[in-house]
Amino acid sequence: MPRHRYRTSDTIGKIGAAAFRSWAEAVGLVVNESADDQAGWDFIVESNPEAAHEPPADPFGHADSFPVRARVQVKATDKRDGAIDMKLSNWVRLVESPDPAFVFVAELDGKDIPQRAWLYHVGEDDWRDIERRKWENETGHGKKAKRPLHKLSRRLRYGAHDALPSLDGCALLDAMADAVGPSPSEYASRKMTVVREAGYERGNATVRLRIGGDAPPDVTLAEAQLGLRPRVRVRDVHVAPMRFGVTHEGRVHVVGDAELFVQTAAPGVPVEVELEASGDVARVPATLHVPHAFTHRLASGQDPEGLSLRARSPELDLVVRFGRASSLNLSSPASDHPTPLRSLLVLSRATRVMGSAARNGVPLDIRVVGPDGVALKLKQDPVPPSEGGINIDDFPPDWLLDGVEDAWHVARVFEAENEVVTTIDEIAESALGLSQLRSFADGSADGAYRFEWEPGAEGEGPQRLTELSEAVIVAYHAALGATRFSVAAHLGGSLEFEHPCAYSVHFGSVDHQVLRATKMAAPPPDLAALANRSCQKLGKVALLCLLVEDQMRMLLPGPSGELPPPAGQD
Repeated sequence: MPRHRYRTSDTIGKIGAAAFRSWAEAVGLVVNESADDQAGWDFIVESNPEAAHEPPADPFGHADSFPVRARVQVKATDKRDGAIDMKLSNWVRLVESPDPAFVFVAELDGKDIPQRAWLYHVGEDDWRDIERRKWENETGHGKKAKRPLHKLSRRLRYGAHDALPSLDGCALLDAMADAVGPSPSEYASRKMTVVREAGYERGNATVRLRIGGDAPPDVTLAEAQLGLRPRVRVRDVHVAPMRFGVTHEGRVHVVGDAELFVQTAAPGVPVEVELEASGDVARVPATLHVPHAFTHRLASGQDPEGLSLRARSPELDLVVRFGRASSLNLSSPASDHPTPLRSLLVLSRATRVMGSAARNGVPLDIRVVGPDGVALKLKQDPVPPSEGGINIDDFPPDWLLDGVEDAWHVARVFEAENEVVTTIDEIAESALGLSQLRSFADGSADGAYRFEWEPGAEGEGPQRLTELSEAVIVAYHAALGATRFSVAAHLGGSLEFEHPCAYSVHFGSVDHQVLRATKMAAPPPDLAALANRSCQKLGKVALLCLLVEDQMRMLLPGPSGELPPPAGQD
């Protein structure tokens, strides 16, 4: 009988399998061997049923469920390379099973028992890489494409992280438990989610469109992305599955004669649109939308001819067309529609500048200013109404635009500019009062103020009026939307009587006494009491000109020096 020892790869493999089985069974694991090693795994390892009395780690598990179930591929070698090759088909089976998968590696050094051992956990990096290689092979991507998976291989590299600290079942069991974690069901769910979704992070298909029409396709899609085209006619659509950025051209689905609706707006950049004409300047905060085609052309050094950019805000819509006429439109709300005062101010100033250009027949300079300075400059020449230009008569009157400015100024004095919501109708109705309130509130009032008054019995009123000092108190209020503004001001000037019932207040300065802004939900301020306190502070006999809802009433001080309540009040 020959005495020479023969060690084949099959013999070495059986030694490794026997070592694994003995170690696993030594700690009570149930080891089921695969009848056909082409299944991709050599053993299925489960916990012993006697462990069922222990509380399951999975809170949704039954009392008789196994806490541990894993698939194990065994590899044994006499080499010390730190790497082995495995068929890609075996990798796929280990990855696409929901069970945890391991590769047990035993180095024998020519002996009959393992000298060192590793338990390599087939983890998330392997799941993703195997799915990628499988997809690339199926799609014909790469040098070894479209080949049977069992004729392809992937190298496994094992090292210190995978080494078993001792050559026994306890080290084996601990390594498996550490890899799986406390809940095998959560592990399986996580694994299947990764395997199913890996490679689709950037989308799951590529779409090729043949766009109809005479314009270049990128121009047509750019206009749709900017909202300038509600729909795009498409001759045909080619849809191909995509994974890991690789398209599967063998599964293309074709749809003919369709319409494309673009819902995703072009990326936006905050900008300021400046309008200037005849020395007047308006600045409108807006968002500049830049289509992908524009960015692509600039990046590749191409001319943006035919493409468009769009700057939009609630008040303005500017479309910049390269190589074609641009357009600028203002959007005005309905006259009775509640609108933030800030928005009305922006619209009013832009309207004033555009009206100035139209009236004077001068170009309108347009600048788009971004975070890094001026990004675009345009010049819009005046267009006669007969050729589609704006009719000067269509612009709102200056007194209404001034009313918006007055309302804004008053709101800022009361520090309520970001709260006021009003309508164009309200401003139109209160334009004169807002102008007066502004002059009182900011201390810039001067000139003469004339009012009418019915003299009292036997001319008592006129006699008293002529004897008044120069100290005059004016109390006034105005409302914009839900905010009421009230002011009491000391006018330093003189009072003149024009017989029989006209009086004029001449003044050159204003001294604030009280400034107040209240919400309409609260009771309106008592303007008489407001003025009384102001009179007392002055220490002089005073005349109160009380403006309430566009009606003026004069209240003369009584013997005690106190002002009586307004007419109609007790």
